[in-house]
Amino acid sequence: MSRRGRRASLPAAGWRPPERLLVADGECAVRYIDEKGCHSRVFDFCGVPVSGELQR
Repeated sequence: MSRRGRRASLPAAGWRPPERLLVADGECAVRYIDEKGCHSRVFDFCGVPVSGELQR
């Protein structure tokens, strides 16, 4: 509850956040979503010269 006595807004029942770690077929990327959920961007880590374990 907020200082003014209002309840915090909650997502609808059954809501699940979008997948942020995208790993498939040797590819590894992370999806960034801004706080308001209006914008997102995918960062690709496949080009980083480290093991897949460290990329994740």
